[in-house]
Amino acid sequence: MKKEGKNIMKVKVWKLLSLILITIFAMSAVSMVHAIPTLSISSEITGLLTSSTAYNGYGTNTMAYDSGQHEIFVTGFGFGNNVSVVSDNTNKVVASVSIPDVGGIRGIAYNSGMNEIFVASGYATSMGEAPTVTVISDSSLELVANLTSSHWWSPWAVAYDSGQHKIFVTDAGPTNGNQPGGVYAISDNNNAISEGILVGVFPKAIAYDSGMSEIFVGNIVSKTVSVIADSNNTVVTTINMEGYPSALAYDPNKGLIFVADSYANSVYVISDKTNTVVATVTGLSGVAGIAYDSAKGEIFAGNSVISDAPNYAIVATVPEAFGSVVYDSGAGKIFGAGSTAIDVISDSSSPSTSSNPTSSPSYGSSPSPTVPEFTSAAIFSAAAVGVVSLCAVAVAMRTRKKLRK
Repeated sequence: MKKEGKNIMKVKVWKLLSLILITIFAMSAVSMVHAIPTLSISSEITGLLTSSTAYNGYGTNTMAYDSGQHEIFVTGFGFGNNVSVVSDNTNKVVASVSIPDVGGIRGIAYNSGMNEIFVASGYATSMGEAPTVTVISDSSLELVANLTSSHWWSPWAVAYDSGQHKIFVTDAGPTNGNQPGGVYAISDNNNAISEGILVGVFPKAIAYDSGMSEIFVGNIVSKTVSVIADSNNTVVTTINMEGYPSALAYDPNKGLIFVADSYANSVYVISDKTNTVVATVTGLSGVAGIAYDSAKGEIFAGNSVISDAPNYAIVATVPEAFGSVVYDSGAGKIFGAGSTAIDVISDSSSPSTSSNPTSSPSYGSSPSPTVPEFTSAAIFSAAAVGVVSLCAVAVAMRTRKKLRK
């Protein structure tokens, strides 16, 4: 009887061990299958930034991609008056352009119609300094024009409207209260400046929506997004936001505006058809600048890579959060302002999400929960874990039979 009791005890011990093994291996499998990859940096461009100039709280478009010259124009936000030119072929600085020093650069944009770069800089002071929008020829790198307006306080964000051949520039407005800021349209034909378009308080971000022929403006203090019809320069609607819109990116494939909130480390998704927030992506880190990768259907924000509709899932991370980020469609690269350098990432290293179902998202509803991307390595690992688990069970059962004999 004692021997039989000991055998029964051994059987129970083996059963317990097998269950523990199965649990451990199952948890390992889940962990491996749901692992989110970190993209590697292929190159670093140093000597352009410091930790202060790439500060994540700014998130302004301090870099612009020039598709005509295959170059990236880089500014140090608010510091200095130089614009560096980076070749997207060699990832090296090939030139530098000095603009009038009127208090630091705020925003920059590429005008593909005139092959020019527009740079917003400066702020109005009692010293008589005039805020300026500088126009640079991208072929000769010479200054074409220095535009000023008596209505400008601090030109901030810049976007090019290829449909109307206009440059839209936000003006932060007075810094002494909660007064509305403005948006100004500049004709790229004669550089004529329009009357101001009143928007919300501190219009910090701007994006051109080519599908709807509209301009989206993020007003960070009033927590709103203004939508402007580019045909008549009037505000057609104002979207109330849960958080603070600090940067914007347009997704032409799905008709979406992605809004970065650097305070809540979140990204809000606006449908340009309904002008409503249809999704919110949380769980991010270091959100500031934001850029849309049209080849992969992905959004780079902070240290995360997000798939577009209908999933809005985090599919990868980057080694460090980007204070400003721009997508180079010609070279298939992401240029991101890190803490000490411009990091270059090839979008071919990012897990493809373009094969996901691309039916139109259900506007006005929250996205369905999604399953993270499975990599072949993760699936192989999970299969191996499953085999080991089955072997453990088989050994336990066989031992149990022997003990009972």
